[in-house]
Amino acid sequence: MRRGLAVLAFVGFGLSTILYISVLLEVALLPKPLVELTILPLCFGAILLWIIVALIAERELPIGQIRTASHIINLLPEQSRPVAIAYFNFAFINFFSSILIGKHGLAWIGHWMLFYLIPALYFWYPAERKKKKRSDDATDYFGDPRAERGNLPDDGY
Repeated sequence: MRRGLAVLAFVGFGLSTILYISVLLEVALLPKPLVELTILPLCFGAILLWIIVALIAERELPIGQIRTASHIINLLPEQSRPVAIAYFNFAFINFFSSILIGKHGLAWIGHWMLFYLIPALYFWYPAERKKKKRSDDATDYFGDPRAERGNLPDDGY
């Protein structure tokens, strides 16, 4: 399942990269009907894969760690983190520079590239992550898995 999602994410990354270069250079690298057919699925696919990664990553983070966009990068293998950080920076800079030069399509396609690359790396390297331990014993009376047995808040009663 994870390898399939990784391959899907790599395909989305490749298509969005081709589309990005096509818009940037104003060259038709893909036939126009194919571009028109791929824009909406690429957008929804990027968002869907990002949501899947965010939900799975939430379960793999150590209890108590702050949840930010960088927590997903911390779950990537050490050697792929610089690539992920570079694409975060690229997406940020690309978004504003694309708007300034009037190529609004580049702003969104640059984010698609990021939203495909991170899931691709995340799903391709699952063995290098450690899953956090969860057990039924670590659940308080209200179902909060962050509470440990014996460490429930004392409410004075």
